[in-house]
Amino acid sequence: MSALQRHLSLAALAALVASAGAASSRAQTSVDHRAWQTPIKNQGIRTTCITFAAVAALEARYTRLGYSGLDLSEEFANYLGKMFWLHPNWDRPTGPAPVLSAYGPDRTENQVGAFGGGNGMGHVQNFASGLSIPEENAMPYRRGTIALPLGYDMGAHPDWTDPHWLDQYNVNTWNLDPANLPRTALEAPRYFGVTSFARLVNPRSSAEIESVLRAGYEVVWDFDLAGNRSNMAMWRYQAGSTNLGGHSMLIIGYDRSSANPADWHFLCKNSWGPSSGHPQGYQRIAYDYLAYGYSGGYITGVRTPHAWPELASVGRYDFSIDGHRCTLDIYHLPGTMQLHLEENSYFITDRRVGLFKDVNGSYARVNGSFSGEWVDLWIKSGASANMRWDETREGGSSRGRRFSMKRMNTSPGELAGHFQDNPGIIPDPYIGTYARRRSTPSVSDGFLSSIPGGPQLTPESYLGAWRLRVASTDYDLVIYRRDDNRLSVADRANFFGLVCYMDVTPTNRQEFVAKVRRSDPRNLLLDFSHPAVGSFDLNAWQLFWEPGVFANWSLKDGVLQGYYGERLGDFVRGEFTPYGAGCTGSNDLIPLHGSSGIPEVARSFALNLSNARASTVATLMLGIADLPLPGLPIGGAPGCNLLVNPLFFFNFATDAAGTASLPIAVNDPLLVSQRFYTQWLVLDPGANASSLVLSRGMNTKIGGAR
Repeated sequence: MSALQRHLSLAALAALVASAGAASSRAQTSVDHRAWQTPIKNQGIRTTCITFAAVAALEARYTRLGYSGLDLSEEFANYLGKMFWLHPNWDRPTGPAPVLSAYGPDRTENQVGAFGGGNGMGHVQNFASGLSIPEENAMPYRRGTIALPLGYDMGAHPDWTDPHWLDQYNVNTWNLDPANLPRTALEAPRYFGVTSFARLVNPRSSAEIESVLRAGYEVVWDFDLAGNRSNMAMWRYQAGSTNLGGHSMLIIGYDRSSANPADWHFLCKNSWGPSSGHPQGYQRIAYDYLAYGYSGGYITGVRTPHAWPELASVGRYDFSIDGHRCTLDIYHLPGTMQLHLEENSYFITDRRVGLFKDVNGSYARVNGSFSGEWVDLWIKSGASANMRWDETREGGSSRGRRFSMKRMNTSPGELAGHFQDNPGIIPDPYIGTYARRRSTPSVSDGFLSSIPGGPQLTPESYLGAWRLRVASTDYDLVIYRRDDNRLSVADRANFFGLVCYMDVTPTNRQEFVAKVRRSDPRNLLLDFSHPAVGSFDLNAWQLFWEPGVFANWSLKDGVLQGYYGERLGDFVRGEFTPYGAGCTGSNDLIPLHGSSGIPEVARSFALNLSNARASTVATLMLGIADLPLPGLPIGGAPGCNLLVNPLFFFNFATDAAGTASLPIAVNDPLLVSQRFYTQWLVLDPGANASSLVLSRGMNTKIGGAR
């Protein structure tokens, strides 16, 4: 049984029950469902009546379940309905043009989200196929104006028949632009959809429509806008009248209580705004007006409002494939057009995802599957690049390129993982990959700006400072030196050893040893744990054409997460080196020049004084040069020597414990590798004739990435 049959079989059962007593129930002369309706809306000058009729039916169904005041997004339903739509002719010469298999993978298979058209039951079917919709505030409706009749700026291409829209990449550039499709629509907290629906056997049958209304359902009715509408209070059939095109409304009741059959009518919720002279603004159509109907149906079951995490992956990505700079457009979620394909006699699985553009500008269709934050993609090349909607493997084999990725975050929107060429065929090594969503489709701003390290395919290529991003959290990682002796004897046969450290707090770093596989130096293994940052068990793959990046998905705190590492540059380790000696104060102690923190760019550290006289003046002298040991003697202060050539002086008052401190934060990377020299000078009457004592000196080297 197909998915379409399953949806319709449930609905058909409901319809059967509803119509079982139709003959006896015919005596019920009126039904009125106005109590379940949300406010009447206005589609403006756009051709989106079909969307309003379908959404109105969905809102009414939820209202019956207690979701009062619900206002769902017609804009989203129309936009995603167009973008997710798939042209239903892959290989049939007599079917509607184009025959997609006769073209390349860059031929448009969907529609631009701003345009209208279609029928109301098409939207209901979309809702049942998985296209759930958010509330109005996630994507407010655009009514259109004289200047922007579609509600959007279409530039030089306002007509859907413009050849510009025959190019899939052009369509994606427009559809995936956050100026048109806001992220709020793709990341809403809850979405509303359909589990089952039924189609009318005869959309012109008053008896059938009455039966459905008596059963407690509204009817989405598609019809030709014709007839006598001169009296807007009641539309009537008129032979030979002008057909103005298709229209959709929601039939919400009927009334044939009048003794005069000419007054019998159906009550409809139109999308032209409330109309004066109508009952509460609703449209009435005479029974004979049903002659214009050509499609209709009703929603019989709805989903519990739900999250839709897969939707957040929609967008245009800068896609690094082993370092090759490509583009990935995700404009479709698999399964959302399943019923549509089956309706057109394609009983295959909807696996479409989007479009791929390689570094040479060649295109390929993308198929795959989504599950929460997991993304599985198939891409083929050459003559196989134009994959049908259901393809994964070629000719029953494993040919093609398979990507296994996990979405790291929704903002800025990043995926990371690995891929395999012809998976299942030996050899099939993992190769690292990442994708970062562009801020706007026309600007490539998603690729990382990594700095390559030492010789490629060697453990030395990893040495340096790295930004490790796991999911949405950044960690500072330094791979400091190679030392195979830090590995166990058993591991040395298969791995190189790299001494690393990670900053677990702004002033605390922990050292550990990473491993690089000897048989494939692109494979880096990081195993580290600390209460402040959690546990890492990362099996990373370095990108060959972007060796300053490694990526994959692995375990973080026991949960599989996508991640990448970006090399920021060579690393210089910051350090404090005391030198020289101080002299004794009146408290029989030598003032001690100490330090704390990490003297590196973007880190905090402090130059400290202790063992000094309490509640006195202390001056920290700072210069960029020291004085040759043992230093310059201070007159009247035996054993006290000046150890720094001072340029700056910082005055403090020591506390009751005889301590003082100068906190420092360095944020300029140009200072990396620079040194400065400091020494404390303390006013200490009674210590000697000069009343001055000095600490030892401190040689501080600024570290960080460069």
